Amino acid sequence: MRPFTDGDDQYLARLHGDPELMAHMRGGVQTRAEVAAELSRYGACWAAHGVGIWALFTEGGFIGECGLRLPYGDAQGLRLRFIIDKPYWGRGFAGEAVAAALGFAFETAAIERVRAVARERNPASQRVLERVGMTVEEISRTDQGDEIRIYMITADAWTALQPG
Repeated sequence: MRPFTDGDDQYLARLHGDPELMAHMRGGVQTRAEVAAELSRYGACWAAHGVGIWALFTEGGFIGECGLRLPYGDAQGLRLRFIIDKPYWGRGFAGEAVAAALGFAFETAAIERVRAVARERNPASQRVLERVGMTVEEISRTDQGDEIRIYMITADAWTALQPG
């Protein structure tokens, strides 16, 4: 895990250009210009808040992204985001990355609360969030009628879940 850099646009373009991966993400598939703007927002979040989105790699190369970001036009605090490329689904990478991001947020960056959004039609993401101790705070609907579940965890709840 490492923060994205300016040279990582090809990774992000591949990930954010995949309709299946982006079907569960707000805004859907992104153009190259949108990816460049997203990469810029990732860097700005790191600079302003000391947290952000990491690029995820294994020995085989780039596999996805995970971290915290400010949601679009929403003043409700930092949100957890993760996208794992399809060849790596079901191998535990999402859970590891999410746990690492939450650990960093609470233990290093002193964030008090983290939220995440998962669509009802994305049970795999819901399971990842629940396994790390996040709980449903609110259920709402998008303008298109999709149910979304807003998960939350506090620093105190995270600490209570840690061994030792």
